[in-house]
Parts: sequence; structure tokens; C-alpha cells
Amino acid sequence: MTTFSSIPSYVLSGACVGRGLMALYSPRKEYGHVGLPLESTDNLGAGGVSPLMYFKGLREISYGLTLMLLQRQGNEDAVTTFAAILSIVRMGDGLVVWLKGGEELRWRAMGHWITGVGTRVNMSEQGRLYLALYLRDGKTRMPHKENKFHWAFITGPSVETSETRGMLHHIKEDAEKMTYASGMMWKYLEHDIPTGWTGNILIRVYIGEVKDMSRVHFIFHNTPLKQCTPGWSCIKWVEEVFANITSDDKALGKAVTDWNAVRDKAMDYVDAKVKAHRFELCREFEKDDVPTWDMLANKEIAF
Repeated sequence: MTTFSSIPSYVLSGACVGRGLMALYSPRKEYGHVGLPLESTDNLGAGGVSPLMYFKGLREISYGLTLMLLQRQGNEDAVTTFAAILSIVRMGDGLVVWLKGGEELRWRAMGHWITGVGTRVNMSEQGRLYLALYLRDGKTRMPHKENKFHWAFITGPSVETSETRGMLHHIKEDAEKMTYASGMMWKYLEHDIPTGWTGNILIRVYIGEVKDMSRVHFIFHNTPLKQCTPGWSCIKWVEEVFANITSDDKALGKAVTDWNAVRDKAMDYVDAKVKAHRFELCREFEKDDVPTWDMLANKEIAF
């Protein structure tokens, strides 16, 4: 289930409480609403207020306090479900205002819709996490030839276009430090990249939904680099980061947590693409999508 991150949920709950207090403090004449007697404005005089406005004020306050309480308890599934219901109610209110309220109230309908749609946007995951394999030079010394490729992570948006950007997360040899060290030295790097084909990228494997992008970035930055350690490489770093991210309840939503399954699929997938001549130089790579395997759906989503 996609989740509602903490900051947007507190903002939404505060907005609900604020709207409720405004309705109680300064109620206005309510629009006619699907013909229910309590909501009828036909018999109200100038400046009259439907009793429903007071009910709606209390309703908004209860929405806000409930959402705030669920977030404080860390019940993320309940927050997501409740926010979904709230967004549907908000957009339904907007539709009724638009149809029943007349021209003077239609700006309020837009407010309902924006709040409702905003709720749905906030509920969506904050992006996606991919394992990525890049072409590299050098000899293959590992039993399954994993070091034939450069291993990295990519974080990016859930919906990709020709204009969207992602972030490459990886480690590389630190040549400057190796001048003074007795072994291999490493440094962590981030690069802003297009979500389409770039450089030496070969394939991506979609691992899962990002629940909290700042938490994922924190793990990238704080997974130790094992300097001057024989046999340690970008592959080991990726494996350790994967373990840290998937064991952190705040980092990912729905995701695959079996490293062996992800690693084996990446190797099988890139091998299949090589055998199918997917990376031959005659292709116009600049117009290509990156071949991508979805571990959650167990299918190829980009060719």
C-alpha cells in the first residue's frame, strides 16, 4: 500500500482543524445540498446559516484530529486509508458545490477539488528505487561474473517522461586517496541524471516504492565504506545498502527484500539482453528507454 508521509499528513490534519474552526467561528449561508431538509437554504433569511455548517465544522475538526492521532501512533496503513476516504469526501463536496451552489460558490468547489487531489498526491509514494547495472572495463574475478558490471542504485519518479530526472547513487575508486593508502579507497557519489538512457547504463531492476526519500538518502550517505578491504567493491556496497534500506521500516513501502532474488534477476536479465543484441551500437540509444524489470510484478516494464 502506498503511504502518506508524515509532513503532508500533519499539514493536512492542521488544515482540516483550521477549516473546522473557521466554520464554527464564522459560519456562512450553506448551499442547498441534494435536497436534505437540514441543508436546505430555501427558508433562510439574509445572512441565515444552515445548521449543517456547524456540523461540517465539527466534522472537519474530527477529521484533522483523527489523522493527526493516527500519524502520531505511526499507523501508516490507517493514515493512508483514512486520507483516501478524506480525499474522496473532499472531492465529492466540491462536486456538490459546483452543481448546487451557483456561480458565486464555484471558487469554493475548486478549493475542495484541489485539497482532495492534493491529498491523493501526498499519499502516493515519493518515488521508486532501482538497482542499475552499468558497463565497465576490467577482468571478471567473481564466480558469477557480477564484477563484469558496475552496480549502483537509481531513485526516480513513479511516472517517467522524456523530461523527468532521477538520481544515480554509487561508489567509485578514490584515486586521490589511493595515492597515500595501502589498498583500495572508495568515495560515495550522487549524480542528477535523466530517467531515460544515459552513458553506459544497461538495465534497471525495480525494487520498490520509496516511502521517505530523505530516509533513503540518509542510508546511502551513512552506509560505511570499507576502505583498504580486499574483495570489497561496489557490489558489496550495493548489497549492504540494500540490506539497510529494506530493513528500515521508514524507507520503503511495498518492496522486494530478498537480495539474492534481486541480484540473480539482474544478472539473468542483463545476460538475456546481451544475447538478444539489445546493446548493439547501431541503435539510437538517446531515444531509448532503459530496459527495466519490475520485481514486484515479475515482468518487464521497459524494453
